[in-house]
Amino acid sequence: MKKPKILILIAVIVVLVAGIITGIVLHNNKKNSGNKNITPEVKEAQIETLRVLYSEYKPVIYRDGDNFAGFDAELIEYVCGKMGISFEFKQAGFDEMQQLLDNDEADCIWTGFVSTKDNREKFDFSQPYVTMDMDYGIVENWVVAVKKDRDDNLLKKLEEALKEAEKDGTIKKLAEKYELKIAQ
Repeated sequence: MKKPKILILIAVIVVLVAGIITGIVLHNNKKNSGNKNITPEVKEAQIETLRVLYSEYKPVIYRDGDNFAGFDAELIEYVCGKMGISFEFKQAGFDEMQQLLDNDEADCIWTGFVSTKDNREKFDFSQPYVTMDMDYGIVENWVVAVKKDRDDNLLKKLEEALKEAEKDGTIKKLAEKYELKIAQ
């Protein structure tokens, strides 16, 4: 009589341990699966949501009711879609943007941002994703800025998606939609 009770007890313990191990494995797989479109480099950086600093500037990025609109707003949506990540906007003045990046409260600055001699010491920049011929006669190379010496591949992945937007005509279509002039 004692043997069957011990065997039943051992079987119950084995089933419980197997169940616990299965639960742990399934939980870790669910937690790490995320969006299957996220590239390994972005996943390595553990970015699921791109936190974008912006300064409202119509027609580049602005609020339209509860939504965002504008050239960069739609371009950010396109780029994040290509990268398989979501995004969120955080409005900030240019004076506070560096501090927000330094404190890891944001991932990038993206509002018709222009690289200058002064801010090259503070930020790393993408290659220009568009060169705009502004109404006041100045040509600007718009770039995305990230924290100086950021140690992941975010900037590289953003540049890849921006190049795709240029290749497939998205940038040109958005410029036309928002009546911006791309410099030749």
